[in-house]
Amino acid sequence: MKRAMKMITASVLLAGAVYAADVNVTTNITSDTTWTSDNVYHMSGFITVVGATLTIEAGTVIKSAAGTGTDATALIISQTGNINAVGFRSAPIIFTAEADPMDGSWGPENGNAWGGLIILGNAPINSDRNKNSWTEGTTITDTVEGIPEFLPESSRVFGGTDPEDSSGTLSYVSIRFGGSELAQDAEINGLTLGGVGRGTQIDHIEVFANSDDSIEFFGGTVDLKYAVSAYGGDDGFDYDQGWEGRGQFWVYVGGPVANSKFSPDNGGEHDGETSFNAGRNLGGGTIYNATYVGNGEGGAALRIRDNAYAVYKNSIFTGWPTGIRIEADSGLRIPSNGETVSLMDITNNLWDFEVADLFHGDEDDTLGAGGTNLDDGEAFLADAGNNNTVEAALLSGISRAADGGFDPCPLSNSPALSNALAAYPEDDFFDEVAYQGAFSKNDNWLAGWTYLSQAGYLAPSSESSADLVNLSTRGFVDAGETVTVGFTVIGASKKLLIRAVGPKLADLGVPSPMADPQFTIYRTDYTQSPPAQIEIGVADDWDEENVAQFSATMAHVGAFPLEVTEFQGTSYDTVDTTSAAATGSLGEGVYTIQVSSQDGGAGEVLIEVYAVD
Repeated sequence: MKRAMKMITASVLLAGAVYAADVNVTTNITSDTTWTSDNVYHMSGFITVVGATLTIEAGTVIKSAAGTGTDATALIISQTGNINAVGFRSAPIIFTAEADPMDGSWGPENGNAWGGLIILGNAPINSDRNKNSWTEGTTITDTVEGIPEFLPESSRVFGGTDPEDSSGTLSYVSIRFGGSELAQDAEINGLTLGGVGRGTQIDHIEVFANSDDSIEFFGGTVDLKYAVSAYGGDDGFDYDQGWEGRGQFWVYVGGPVANSKFSPDNGGEHDGETSFNAGRNLGGGTIYNATYVGNGEGGAALRIRDNAYAVYKNSIFTGWPTGIRIEADSGLRIPSNGETVSLMDITNNLWDFEVADLFHGDEDDTLGAGGTNLDDGEAFLADAGNNNTVEAALLSGISRAADGGFDPCPLSNSPALSNALAAYPEDDFFDEVAYQGAFSKNDNWLAGWTYLSQAGYLAPSSESSADLVNLSTRGFVDAGETVTVGFTVIGASKKLLIRAVGPKLADLGVPSPMADPQFTIYRTDYTQSPPAQIEIGVADDWDEENVAQFSATMAHVGAFPLEVTEFQGTSYDTVDTTSAAATGSLGEGVYTIQVSSQDGGAGEVLIEVYAVD
């Protein structure tokens, strides 16, 4: 967990919501601006956030005008801008077309109805789209393909030298029916990430019916967790120009060919560099727990080229005419072709192919269900020690129509629940789970907040309606002592906000608040005798993490703020940077929170547990 506990989701959408006003957005955003959920925002043209932060409240709907070329509509977050768009499963933020009736009746054929969301950052890239040569030590920059040159550079340029760069936060954001054509063979991706740094937090993203790639990384280091590409007209997850981020719980759903603009292609298309530039990293992502469901007609589950490398582990690939395609310029990096270091690390995956053409390499060899017709170049994939299996995934339901039949959770007898798993990196990004693919047996985190859910593609959720709202207790903790509070999660995973509040209690008239509280969360493991306390994570100074996400979550659950502000008619003037907070999901089990002082001091502390959704 490490302060951000595991996040798993499901919920309801805004149907029939009532809005106070329609707000037209036709000019760039150059000062800090907040879009609120009681309005609908209507964008027209290329809107760029420059030198400012755009905050979008949970539940806000943004509609965008149709158009192509110089008349297209897109929201661009420039290198000097930021976006904080924090939604929740019960209140996602929706970007869609102006003509979208918002009743779930539109299908993939209605894509290409506006542009998309473009974020431009200052993290490194390894090459540019024009294949220029860059001398070692110079900063490589690039511009977004197709963006009209009459726009200022701030609307087009990305790339820099800061891998920790932050462009803000996106969480529970649904991007629908985009992909306007800017020029011949140049459409807008649903979510474009150009040189975006790992200081940016992106999770729970849906791109539905985008006519070009759903999500594309152009270099950068940003991570992405819980993302779905559904019914698009090109690739699902595309990276190039040296992206070196991490991904987990990625989902691709390939629909039928809707029209000439919607012919689904590859689940993942991965490129390394457009030209060799000395001293630059080749580029390649590390992805765990993907579920890529093809449409059975075209494309490959994975296509790797242009000196890219790829790491895929603990994933499921099903419904593809071709499993993995490695083109010659990346095939050279397979160790058996003369290299001594493996840059392809594709292990512990489940390949579900009734008619298997699993491997399409530079020599057109295939790996069928019997594992025959292999040469040395494919051994990295087929070797038994790599734990790739060709077998039925036994998922709960694969329908590509809006008939409630799409349920990508594994059945109880699925090998995805029992196959050998690759070890997870020891960092604060990857969640260690006990299954292959993006879903556990009974928790479809797509439910509720996605268009897939609203429009009836997903199987109905069986989630219980009973829920904890808030648990809180306050007490005095002596110097050097701790206080422990327990709670139980029953049924499906619950997204929670947990706080140990000290200094801010002064605004509520509480004497002697604890100056610097911290807490540790434990789960009781009853499989051991005697039962053991397993540490889940720790939290201390709340403002050292994602302040925008914490602030939005606190407002969503009705908790008093930790910032200096006014709340329910009361001024909260105490500067509090040392109270502790964590947000994320906890599965079924018994938990304890152990609170103490970071500096060993004494004081009053308020311990709170909120159900977020």
